[in-house]
Amino acid sequence: MLLSRVAETVYWAGRYLERAEATARIIKVHTEQFLDMPKEAASGWEPLLAITGSREEFAELHPEATEEHVLQFLVADPENPSSILAALAQSRENMRTTRPVFPREAWEALNGLYLQAAETSEDAVPRRRRLAWLDAVIADCQRLTGLLVGCMSQDEAYLFLRIGRHVERSDMTTRVLDVQAGTLLAQRGG
Repeated sequence: MLLSRVAETVYWAGRYLERAEATARIIKVHTEQFLDMPKEAASGWEPLLAITGSREEFAELHPEATEEHVLQFLVADPENPSSILAALAQSRENMRTTRPVFPREAWEALNGLYLQAAETSEDAVPRRRRLAWLDAVIADCQRLTGLLVGCMSQDEAYLFLRIGRHVERSDMTTRVLDVQAGTLLAQRGG
């Protein structure tokens, strides 16, 4: 039997881990799209704030949504609880407090991922190193997911972890669809 507070902590560990990976993916895709489009067709960096649901928090700290400000905010800003580093830190803390239900290798992998990402987070802002940094975060998140699937007991804790990941994934997917639908409707004039 799994205690409810342990179930909740494991659930949030899964959500935060998925949030970090999804945010890294969205930044990567937007960067690649931004670099490939003509300047007049580029949508800027504000849609990333809409997708992550952090427009208001960003506006309180920054007067305009420049590339550098948006990326710093979404990657490592301590004032943004949904930044990649904040999400990794929360997942790490949740896993630390429930370590008995996780394999030791999973804790070590997440701890290493967080420490590496925190140490190199300044590489996520400049265009030259951004994609490599984001690819490394995504790959480490996927490695950790594979490790959890392969090594974690397939019990209630594992199910709560998966539920957390899937809820976060569906939330992020609906946000992307909502922002894109709004863009398409604005283009049609409706």
